[in-house]
Amino acid sequence: MSAVYASGVLPLPGDQVPISPAVAPLAVRTDVLTVRWTQPCDTPGWAYLVGTWRDGRPGRVMIWLDRIVVRRRC
Repeated sequence: MSAVYASGVLPLPGDQVPISPAVAPLAVRTDVLTVRWTQPCDTPGWAYLVGTWRDGRPGRVMIWLDRIVVRRRC
């Protein structure tokens, strides 16, 4: 299965987003989040991503939309 990489887009369910302090200032390490859904944020240009980390743990992170790179299966 191939993948498409896009930056600055709102992730869809199933998309994989690499999370690091560069895109999520409160992140304490680098990991990949598989998105289940997104939540709006009161701050323009930001969003919450809710999903699961590579090890299966649930995750929720606040990210800058213009700095993320989304891996979308096609």
